[in-house]
Parts: sequence; structure tokens; C-alpha cells
Amino acid sequence: MPLIKSARIVIAATLVAVTAQAQTLAQSNATPFYAPSIGVFSTLGNNMFGMMVTGKFSDNQSFSGVWKDLGGGLTGVDFAGRFRLTIGATTNTFNNPWTLTVFGATNQLTTLTLSGATGPVIFDRTFGGTAGTPTSNNGTDFQFTTADVNNTLATYMNSVQLVGSTGPVGDLFETLKVEFRTPFVGSAPGRSLSFYQDVDNVILGGLLSPVPEPATVFMTALGLAALAIAARRRTLAAANAVAKLEASS
Repeated sequence: MPLIKSARIVIAATLVAVTAQAQTLAQSNATPFYAPSIGVFSTLGNNMFGMMVTGKFSDNQSFSGVWKDLGGGLTGVDFAGRFRLTIGATTNTFNNPWTLTVFGATNQLTTLTLSGATGPVIFDRTFGGTAGTPTSNNGTDFQFTTADVNNTLATYMNSVQLVGSTGPVGDLFETLKVEFRTPFVGSAPGRSLSFYQDVDNVILGGLLSPVPEPATVFMTALGLAALAIAARRRTLAAANAVAKLEASS
């Protein structure tokens, strides 16, 4: 498994971004998440098992499933008759495209949402060409391999910070939501498009967990303090009872 994102790869990804029309990108901190540490920043398809993928269509039907081994050297999700999202099992997400296919001429995909908390997977942005969060290395923004004809808005949601840090740096996110403001219409054999998006992994065995809100932290602290006071009172009461028994004996 590759452990570096080389300068050659960075240059290749930059050239691709130049040739493709830019999509509209946005980000929202929403619910911040903690990550114990970055385990693998050169993430392959088979490192994303468990990531949740949801496709919503113009008929208001949604299809959700977890990223898995599809066989034939591919990983992803596959909803027969609706859509499929794949990347090679041993393909690096940093400089290689994902493939999205919509099946059926009447199927119109309006939203594609990738949620990494169940993976756990983190979406890594370019962040001005710098590494951003320590150990995350360089990332790549969501970018189609060809011109965007769907008037697409890609929103990064739920910022991720490392445990022990003072807050999120702003390059890592738990959710990527892609909205096709002009729906992506399928075809009978299937219509495909490809895009780039870099992914990192949380350390093996680690989990993404929501950062508690200040009010929650305060209430938790009050609760723990109340429990400590109650325990101390019980201890003192027991000690007084023992003292009285000894005095009366």
C-alpha cells in the first residue's frame, strides 16, 4: 500500500483540475467530529469498507448502502436498475477517478451523499496545496474529469479535528454531499461520469465521534460533580454510622 502522495501525483492531479470546468464548492462545519488520528492518507478502494453512500432521485426515492467489495477488482455500491458508484479495490483515491453510473432513461439522480463516519472515512480537501491537518498530507477537491454539465454543488460537511487538537484545521470533513442542480439523467445501458476526490482513513480500529457541544460538556460536568457529591455524602453517612455504633458499644 503506498504511503506517500508524490510530487508527480500532485502535478498530475493539478493538470486534470485545469482541464476540467470547476464545480461550485462549499463547506459547512455543521457537526464537528473527532478522529483519533489519520491512519492511511493514501487510501485505496478496499480501505473504505463501511462508508455510507446515498443516492436520491427526482422521484424522491433514495437508495443507501455501505461501501463493499463488488468483485472483479472493484469496490463500491451497486443498486441494480438505479445507480452504481465504484473505484478499483487497489486504486488510490488521490489521483484516480471514481465512476458514477445511472441506469435507466427515466432515472434522474439529484443528490449523491457520501458519509464516512461508518467507514471511518474522511474527505480531504486541497487546502491551498498544503497538508493542512498533521499527517493528512495533500488532498484533492471534488472535481469532474470533464466539464460540469449538471450545474453541480459539492458541499463538505461535518469538519474533522484530531483528538487533542484545539479545533478543526478546515481541510478534513466527514460528509461530502453532491447536488446535481441539473439532474444527472441515466440511459438504458447506463450513463457514466467520473470525478476525483481524495480520501483519508482514521487509524485502524478508530472511530469518528461527534465533538460534544459546550452545553453538553457543561451538563456532563455538572452531572459528574453531582454524582461525586452524592458518593461523598454516602461515604460520610456510612462513616458516621460506624462511629455511632462504636461509641455505643
